[in-house]
Amino acid sequence: MSDCWSAQLKTSAKKHQLCLAHLIRELANFEEALICKWCVGLKAHLKQAIVRKNEFQEIDYLHPPSSVIEIEFELDQMLAVDYTNFHPKTKAFIKRLLKNRNSIFTFLYYQEVPYDNNGSERAIRNVKIKKKYQGLFEVKMEPNDSQFFV
Repeated sequence: MSDCWSAQLKTSAKKHQLCLAHLIRELANFEEALICKWCVGLKAHLKQAIVRKNEFQEIDYLHPPSSVIEIEFELDQMLAVDYTNFHPKTKAFIKRLLKNRNSIFTFLYYQEVPYDNNGSERAIRNVKIKKKYQGLFEVKMEPNDSQFFV
């Protein structure tokens, strides 16, 4: 699972999955701030893929149904858009999706792969909160700081 951090995407793994919750949230921001109709369509498409995943039976992962092929094809059509006149942030978003195209719908092929990283973020939340309240913040000190002792 990745929210598009390059360090996460460089991690050795059989497959990667981009967090659709992060992508949808970013598209919603573009939709609101930039009034981007293309973003509205892509957001709806990603949500439809999530709905399809929730309808899957176990057998669907052995032999993906034709709807998965259609979802993949429609995404390719949407990413083939001429985005030269789009806002720079939307252009960067599309380029990121094109670069990581094979990591968008991994969850449709593997039952154990979720479409978002919310579970992993919840798993580390308690550790981060405990660290915060115990005063375990990382403090970097430079030799010329007045608090530096030899």
